[in-house]
Amino acid sequence: MACLTLRYCEDSATGLPRLEDPGGSLAPADLETLGREIDRHYERLIGSPDGQFFTLNGSDDPHLPRHFRVTVQDRNRRSPTLVLEAVETAELSTQENTPEAAPAQAPSPGSPGRWQVQFLAEVAELAARAPGDSATISSLDFVLRDLRALLRKDPDRFTLFLLAGYLHVGNALCLQYANQGENRYAQAARALAQAGGGSLPEAVLATLLPPPDEGVPEVDPAPPPTEASWFRRFFSFR
Repeated sequence: MACLTLRYCEDSATGLPRLEDPGGSLAPADLETLGREIDRHYERLIGSPDGQFFTLNGSDDPHLPRHFRVTVQDRNRRSPTLVLEAVETAELSTQENTPEAAPAQAPSPGSPGRWQVQFLAEVAELAARAPGDSATISSLDFVLRDLRALLRKDPDRFTLFLLAGYLHVGNALCLQYANQGENRYAQAARALAQAGGGSLPEAVLATLLPPPDEGVPEVDPAPPPTEASWFRRFFSFR
């Protein structure tokens, strides 16, 4: 299968990436196995220079190729296309030991940082374990595609959305577990709305912000030193 070439590209019907085998060399089950593994590393692969090598892990099937040379097409699209050419181990070793091999390019100033890529890799692991089959896309997988598209389009807004999501979680648990008093997460939501400079849609923090006639002090008073936060009580932190 050294001449096998696969494409990981956007499905015109669903708008979601999928692995295709134009030559029809792989069985559907093998194609699905490869597709899951590529999906876990998708963000890293599309952010690397052309000609990189990708090694398949997690499968002991001797019929599946283990190494691929990767080329990225349509980098500016919502879901760039990966072209994966199977290579032999000898070719892989020769390329890695060639002095003239082009060094890896440093990420551009506007490209996602390492933590965002790792975060999406962790989400991909969760999505891979979610219920579903080859004919359907899990809800987590659907959300993962949105996160990937947002990160490529606007890394700064990606960070703001993650923080806004945590404020919603903190607010919900604060209301459930904290004593009656000031809700620091609702106050932080107002600060985020101001610091975001209009990058967040108004509805994102709407349920956390007080009505217009209920002003929030500009300077938040510090919480009593003896009061444990919901976070520490919920996770049994001392």
